[in-house]
Amino acid sequence: MTCVTFRPNSLDQLTNELFRRINEDSKTAVRSTKTDIYKNDKSLVFEMELPGYSKTEINVSSKEDKLTITAEKKNDEKNEVKYIRKERLEGKIERSFIIPEEYDLSKTSAKFENGLLTITIEEYVKQEREIEISVK
Repeated sequence: MTCVTFRPNSLDQLTNELFRRINEDSKTAVRSTKTDIYKNDKSLVFEMELPGYSKTEINVSSKEDKLTITAEKKNDEKNEVKYIRKERLEGKIERSFIIPEEYDLSKTSAKFENGLLTITIEEYVKQEREIEISVK
């Protein structure tokens, strides 16, 4: 025989906790953007959505094997608006990616068009060297 505890308010408490967490998550949303990464014949390509940003608000940099993308949007609104829900990104966004060693970060290009940042990193060109050694 199993003893079952009856808690008449447990479903209400669970529902309230769920909605409380959803509201907290929407207020403290992680500042991140959707990014697709794929390989083509000789390069690694990143496509990152940055709607509402301009070229001057975006910075792409690399250090050692890390590619870093930052974007900062200044809030120029003079009047205070009380949002019920705010999902559009605002403020500073930063994403970093470790790049595999077969790609050459010094051969990186970036293009920003229609809210889409496209970064292309070329593969290292593998050059076979043949050296003749004279026998004495």
